Amino acid sequence: MYFNKFPKIDYKFSNNQTLPVVDIFRKVSFSQESLQNSNIFINIVNGEGKKAEILAYEYYSNPEFSWLLFMANQTVNPSLDWPVNYDTFKLNLNSRYSGFVYYTVNINKLQEGDIIMSAIITTPSGVPNIASIDVTTYGMITSINRELRYFHSIDFINSMLPSSKAIILRLNSNGKYRPVEDENGILIVINILKKEPYITAPKYFKYGPLIISPYRIFNVAGLTDATASPVTTGIYEPTVTSDPNTLYNTIIYSYMLYNPIPSGVVKVSIQEDEFAIQNAKYNIKVIKPELISDIVDLFDKTINSNSIGRAQQIELFI
Repeated sequence: MYFNKFPKIDYKFSNNQTLPVVDIFRKVSFSQESLQNSNIFINIVNGEGKKAEILAYEYYSNPEFSWLLFMANQTVNPSLDWPVNYDTFKLNLNSRYSGFVYYTVNINKLQEGDIIMSAIITTPSGVPNIASIDVTTYGMITSINRELRYFHSIDFINSMLPSSKAIILRLNSNGKYRPVEDENGILIVINILKKEPYITAPKYFKYGPLIISPYRIFNVAGLTDATASPVTTGIYEPTVTSDPNTLYNTIIYSYMLYNPIPSGVVKVSIQEDEFAIQNAKYNIKVIKPELISDIVDLFDKTINSNSIGRAQQIELFI
């Protein structure tokens, strides 16, 4: 029903055949002023995640008016943006963020698709050397959060534990996985500092109402104005507490070491953030039933108008 209202244009295909097609590049939306007008909309809580077609039938006795609900709630992709019921949402969330994440200071050495393998490392003459590897403890990196210094991996057999060491195996031009070395030919060793369920990993940190950098430096007196660089060199095992160019006194480094984060700073997990977004989606706008006929007529006129371009807004003075 929605696209039936769109005008048609003559479109010439690659075979030189010209056919009338629906001009899907047009768009009509409500103005922000109209969306805030309580004379036009009623606000409801769609906590059960009812489909728009069901709500359209309940309010307008016509499921084909679901497009008006999408328009009223600025829903671009109904399959992603329209709220689903709580159980379905929770199931999808647990599926999207399954498994564990692992924290390491030298996150910038990693790439998606790398294999992380547990190893025993010796350092003769100060140079890392592989004493042995655990072929049962490895995982492929599927995603990396460089700001918060954790990576997610598919663990094939066993899971890496905090305080363990690992080497990076990367696919070379010959299609074989080989240990990764730095520019000086020295083996890169990854120190796993922390492991936690992916879904409880931080999305960001807040201080009061503000989202703050995880690289904010703090001391016993609280947060300072200083921020350590997330890409600074010499941060692999920082020990100089007075040096603001290391991660030693930052929120994220303390969090990685299971140490307390500063008073007043709150971790907002992926799960908490996703639930907050979903709860906001449950609050939707419904056009008052008595206005449907007039609004549909206005939409028809606007979508077929060529006076002000392809993207147009409906301004409702009610």
